[in-house]
Amino acid sequence: MTNDLLRRIHAARQKIKNGTNHEDKRDYRSSVAKVIIDLIASVGVGGFIGYEIDRYFIIAPFFLILCTLIGMVSGILSLYLGAVNGARNDSVIIDNDIKK
Repeated sequence: MTNDLLRRIHAARQKIKNGTNHEDKRDYRSSVAKVIIDLIASVGVGGFIGYEIDRYFIIAPFFLILCTLIGMVSGILSLYLGAVNGARNDSVIIDNDIKK
């Protein structure tokens, strides 16, 4: 069992070294899609909530603009936190590879 595990680890490292690991491309695409969806959803939800508040209180586009801006800020904050967490995870992986 240990030999099988070592063989699989060696094969995975060779894939990474040779650049034939296609999982990285999928991870990149999925993270880009997540960022786009998060930004659109944040702005959309903020705009919808602002529109409904404006309709309820019969106020011009005050809450629509305010809630849309809040949605934009939350989307950008989500993007920033995702980038920071991704960078932390990448540095942990690099540190572990260097120690070996």
